[in-house]
Amino acid sequence: MKTLRLVLLYMLAALLVIILGGVTGWYFFLHIPQEKSAAIDAARGLGPSPLSFTGGSTQKNVSMVVSGESGTSTTPTPDTASSTPSHLWQVDKTPVAGMRFVKQGTTTTLHFVERANGFLFTADYAQRSTVRITETLMPKMYEAFMSADGGVIQRSLDESGSITTFVSTVGATTSKTSTSTEKNSLNGSYIAKNIHILAVHPSARSFFYFISNDSGGVDGMTASWSGTKPKKIFSSTMRHWIPLWLADNRLVITEGASDDLPGHSYSVASDGSLVLLLGNVPGLTILPHPSSKALIYGSSMGGKLTLFTQGVASTTPTALEIETIADKCVWLESKSLIAYCAVPSTPPSGKFLDSWYRGAVHTVDNWWKIDVAANAAMQIYSPKESDGVKIDVERPMIDPTGNYLAFINASDKSLWMLKIPQ
Repeated sequence: MKTLRLVLLYMLAALLVIILGGVTGWYFFLHIPQEKSAAIDAARGLGPSPLSFTGGSTQKNVSMVVSGESGTSTTPTPDTASSTPSHLWQVDKTPVAGMRFVKQGTTTTLHFVERANGFLFTADYAQRSTVRITETLMPKMYEAFMSADGGVIQRSLDESGSITTFVSTVGATTSKTSTSTEKNSLNGSYIAKNIHILAVHPSARSFFYFISNDSGGVDGMTASWSGTKPKKIFSSTMRHWIPLWLADNRLVITEGASDDLPGHSYSVASDGSLVLLLGNVPGLTILPHPSSKALIYGSSMGGKLTLFTQGVASTTPTALEIETIADKCVWLESKSLIAYCAVPSTPPSGKFLDSWYRGAVHTVDNWWKIDVAANAAMQIYSPKESDGVKIDVERPMIDPTGNYLAFINASDKSLWMLKIPQ
């Protein structure tokens, strides 16, 4: 009898263990996917407030919206292909952290990073397709920069709310997908926290950044791609600077623009001293030519935007007929004085800069070609209303051949390419 009672007790205890194990397994089966889904949603802008950098573009105050799904490759569906203008291609519907044209041998391709997962992709305009080339998952990467040869810098927030910066290179192939597309790892490390804003060298693996100092201002620093041995160039009591590193190795910094407030732009000399480039311009946005002294700059005063050009041989600026800001312009990568600017179809009014940088307002842009030598502007592309394409251009860039423009739509952070009409 005692033996039977012990057997029954053991069987009851085993049954309780099985029941508890099943309940625990069921909890984790439901809970963990929800946590993963919430993390992805947050990266796409569906959760808590997204990252806010101290920058001078709409990247500094981002308001992300619902995005589509990502994959190893994408091709427009027949409906999408037929409804999108032939010169224009929506490269990725999901929010993108950053992009750059990268030359590989004799071929130049567009590389970009998705925000939700940190994967690096390459885009082929001719095939209208994208291919994922890395497998390292880096969730919620809100900003990305790339070197000329494919190195990647990704920026996010940690659990304490500090800005993190991960500097990496694309490593060796680690796996293949079912489509036999090789995937690579990202090899790198995190560097100093709370870097405000940075600019990547046009051709070398180095970058410049601003970081807070003990006096309440910022230090301007340079560092190699590994992030080691940073070098302080200068210090400033002002905190809001926008850096540009140009192809001729000039480093230009500009005060963060605000409507009606006088702005100044400086070249940083080798000894750290600042040489005034342009000053006392209300709502100053500026785009120096990468290899000459020519300038494009914008002013925002009294609710009106004005875009100016200044050639190499003249110090007298010329106001153009178009109303836009220099942040929406990009120089052709040559010694010619040709630039391309996205221009709002309806001239903005009021405190446009402050609102646009916050992501509170958006424009619907057309593309114009600017000939600085001739002080002329000509519209080259305007999407038809029937196409349903409304793009607020930010972070524009051009490929070395001068055939393609790439840019982010500020309203949803999707990535687009335009084949420049000839």
